[in-house]
Amino acid sequence: MLGRKRSKTNNENLQELPAETSGGMDLQSWLSGRVPEMGEISASAKDFQYLACPYSLNNTADSEEMKNRYEQVTRCTYKLLKTGLNIYSPITYHHAIQRVCGIIKAPTRFWLELDFGILKHAKGMFVLMLDGWQNSIGVTREIEFCRHHNIPISFIHPDAYILTGKEDDQKH
Repeated sequence: MLGRKRSKTNNENLQELPAETSGGMDLQSWLSGRVPEMGEISASAKDFQYLACPYSLNNTADSEEMKNRYEQVTRCTYKLLKTGLNIYSPITYHHAIQRVCGIIKAPTRFWLELDFGILKHAKGMFVLMLDGWQNSIGVTREIEFCRHHNIPISFIHPDAYILTGKEDDQKH
């Protein structure tokens, strides 16, 4: 047995992880062969892109609207990650934390300071053009920040999958 994992249903129920991969290779060898040294990691580390979108719409959105936007931007993040891009979505990150730990009631400035601390290191920013994006104080300030710091900006029109979680039938 290489390790153990906890079952989702019962913390006392531990399952053994297989000692071999499906291809017959020893899992310990496979894992140790796949972990590069720090220098290799640094040399191959991917730059990241920041993904902006409206969320609370200047504190006018209800919790259901914010949940929908969280799901939409998270699906967009997923699609971009699948293409090989390294994406950071502050909405995906902050919403998930608050869902587990509780709502953080803070002014817009609090969130912008957190987000700008990350955004200043991004190689570019995508703006997911969900309804209200042009009126969002957060998105507007993120665009201004990028322009001031010469961070390239690209705009994404949401597709059916991003909006609903279902693929667009017309494309098949």
